[in-house]
Amino acid sequence: MNELVTAMMHACARASQPPASPGNLLTAGRLFCNAFKCAGSRKIFLLNASAILDGLCAATLSDAKPATRLALSTSLLNVSAFAKSDDCLPINDVAAQAVSAGVELLLTSPPGSGDDDAKFRALCALGTFAVASSDTKALLVDLGLGDIAEGMEGLGGKIGDAAGDVKTALM
Repeated sequence: MNELVTAMMHACARASQPPASPGNLLTAGRLFCNAFKCAGSRKIFLLNASAILDGLCAATLSDAKPATRLALSTSLLNVSAFAKSDDCLPINDVAAQAVSAGVELLLTSPPGSGDDDAKFRALCALGTFAVASSDTKALLVDLGLGDIAEGMEGLGGKIGDAAGDVKTALM
């Protein structure tokens, strides 16, 4: 089992290495998301989250496909869910990288791009990271997430609600 998971993790990292084709990037993102369904694969992927997130950060570009941006935001949400878990390794090592990618995803999401689910998941992930660590919360404040959330709060719906929750988490 561990050999298979390790092979999957290496494939994910290789597929997302620059310059990654859009198809490979989407496949790597989905593989990283699905790895969280099983405890064994989740642990191995979290140990290598930094390398995988490095490659997936190409999904923050404004010309990235909505499905690829959704895969990145789901990955960030999955990683954030383990930010306070004791059995979850050195999550703080990737927290700065993850929140940077999340903020960049929010900043580069073109208006009317159909990225509502990606924005919502990114906001949920960033709020979770803010609650998990005071250091990460300070970084999010420095990155201007409060202003971004304030602007997104006016969008209403689940994005507006999530943005309001993020503002509260940053207080």
